[in-house]
Amino acid sequence: NYLALLTALPFLIFAGAGTGCYWWVRHSSQTEVLRRYEETYNSAISPDNIELQETCLRALCNLQPGDYQYRMRLGQFLVKAGRKAEGLQQIAALAPDNLLGYPEARIWLVQQSLLPEPIQKLSKEQIEEQLKKAVEAAPDNNVAHELLAGYYIMTKELSLAEKHLGIASR
Repeated sequence: NYLALLTALPFLIFAGAGTGCYWWVRHSSQTEVLRRYEETYNSAISPDNIELQETCLRALCNLQPGDYQYRMRLGQFLVKAGRKAEGLQQIAALAPDNLLGYPEARIWLVQQSLLPEPIQKLSKEQIEEQLKKAVEAAPDNNVAHELLAGYYIMTKELSLAEKHLGIASR
């Protein structure tokens, strides 16, 4: 009898812990759960805790699927962790061609494209399209207006550049 109980003990411990976690998630407010994941993530920011950071960011994405800031942070984290293709995929998914998407993702795609060694190079037309959509989605985003003004200066469309510089300076 004791041998059977001893054999079942790991399962019983696992089941008890699972039940406790389930109860905690069901009875905690969503805000409290998000806060705890945020705190855990923030306290884990170091090269030693890459897995914990990723786990927290993925949990935040799953808890708030409509809040694009978490998917953006996950994408940026993956890029920084050396998983550039996976991070780019996360961020690009926030900037679909047929929707306005998340303006910060569009700005990030443009900014990384302007780096000496971009993860994904964008054409001039793609840069303009990304920035126009970012401005349309977030008309008060000064960074988007500033980048779009720089694009128009580069293409010698000075009246458009002046318009966007004026908006950016407000």
